Amino acid sequence: MKAYRHGESEFYDTYKRLLDSPQSFGNSEQEQLDTYFQKVEVIRQYIRNAETGNMPSLEQVAKLTSKS
Repeated sequence: MKAYRHGESEFYDTYKRLLDSPQSFGNSEQEQLDTYFQKVEVIRQYIRNAETGNMPSLEQVAKLTSKS
């Protein structure tokens, strides 16, 4: 449950950062959205793994996602 809550918090932090400082995700609106969706995909995989008991770190999930 702790990992799930951590992932949920990470998702909302990422969303809030997109709203508060979109330039941190890229220069153009399209680049910002693409970066946001990539980050959210990593977080979702982390949460999914937490729900199923497979507990990789966010960094491990990011590496797996970047390979696809």
